[in-house]
Amino acid sequence: MQTLQSVASTRFGALDAPPAARYRLLRPLAGFPATGTLIRVALAHQAPFVWLQSAEEPAVAFAAAPADLLREGYRVELPPWDHGLWSAARGSETLVLLSFKGAPSANLAAPVLLDPSRRVALQVLNPAGGWGVSEPLERPRPPC
Repeated sequence: MQTLQSVASTRFGALDAPPAARYRLLRPLAGFPATGTLIRVALAHQAPFVWLQSAEEPAVAFAAAPADLLREGYRVELPPWDHGLWSAARGSETLVLLSFKGAPSANLAAPVLLDPSRRVALQVLNPAGGWGVSEPLERPRPPC
């Protein structure tokens, strides 16, 4: 039997989060030290985009997308200091946080990794690819 956790949310109202949707952060997200658990909220009409709702802070929710959806060949290299924290099994998910203030952008420099087998999450500084924290959602079109 799955135990639902009721989570208050400004954006979604009361959420009944099953264990499969809850991820304990191994380290707080940058700028959000009070958030220790993320709830992965997938709305059918917004797929493949998802939300990462803070279980501790009702007003904190991040729009997110699968990294490989936004950039073909996107990969994550763990910095040396994260090797001890992260030992994800197969099936981990790499999400990037999205911003819609101004031009829509994605933080490709600091993705959030989700490990569904251990129910943990980790935001990492990705040294691979030279990505920025505010990459345009639309890929630049090649010159004509």
